Amino acid sequence: MHTQFLSNVIRVHMFSFFICVVVNASLHGMDRNYGHVIREIIIANIDRDMHRTLAPVDTTYNKIIEDTYRPDKKPIENFIKWKSCDVTGYKSWNKDFSKCAWVTISDSDPGKKNLQLTLVGLVNDDINRVMSSSRLWYDFYCPVFEDDVRPFFDKDGRACFYGFGKTTNRYRHEISLIECSIGLDGEAECCACQFVTVAQKGYGNTVYWGDKFLSFPILLKAWLKSKRVRISDPVNASKSKIYNIKAVTFPDDYKTFKKHVGLENCYALCKHKRQITPYACLPEELRIAIDERYEEQQREKIVIEKK
Repeated sequence: MHTQFLSNVIRVHMFSFFICVVVNASLHGMDRNYGHVIREIIIANIDRDMHRTLAPVDTTYNKIIEDTYRPDKKPIENFIKWKSCDVTGYKSWNKDFSKCAWVTISDSDPGKKNLQLTLVGLVNDDINRVMSSSRLWYDFYCPVFEDDVRPFFDKDGRACFYGFGKTTNRYRHEISLIECSIGLDGEAECCACQFVTVAQKGYGNTVYWGDKFLSFPILLKAWLKSKRVRISDPVNASKSKIYNIKAVTFPDDYKTFKKHVGLENCYALCKHKRQITPYACLPEELRIAIDERYEEQQREKIVIEKK
């Protein structure tokens, strides 16, 4: 855990140092295009978590962002203010501040909720036209990451959000980890998220539903970033995204357990006898697969460092 924390701190300081060097060079006439460097190099190569980490640390970074993107960001901010939206958690902006997204979670039937995902963005025309689209999903139970309720943007610019709700599976309903997404064109979809391991020590490939991982947010975030994702769109069942463990990089503190209140309430409402358990109580074949993958990536790391 401390190793991961230290790694994040080092990354923040490295980016902050690079920003300061670029700005200092610009002040001395050495580089008049520092805005381009920030936009094309720094912003383009950091994820949203790093962006949020840098924001409160480096005021120079914030000023460059503000000066560079204010013309695009302002019309969207005015539209949101006029729209008077109800936001659950936090708003999310994409990297060039041309889109903003948020979720609204409202009460429905006893114990159930509705999830609304809203996306607002600029259309590339001569008048800086702002468009918005939103979609409402029913039979929603809770956000996947309870302490960080906010959408994210995929590589196609769609707003996405991980939640826990009902999906259709072979003529019946399943409660599953879901990814809801929407584009500015209004096209929306909801995919069930599944997680596949590889054969390990006598166990075959196994597909797991996401409820097993909600109490392990660090592990889950890493697995959802797998570079090997298969799309399954069968008849009479919800579309699924299947995340392969072979392309996952687990951080050192992946076993960290955190009680998930929403999942616990969902189990109680649905009268499931499942229990939220720490890492050591997960199915043996699942723990073996995760631990083996972590050990494999550590060996790969040592080989790379020796080169």
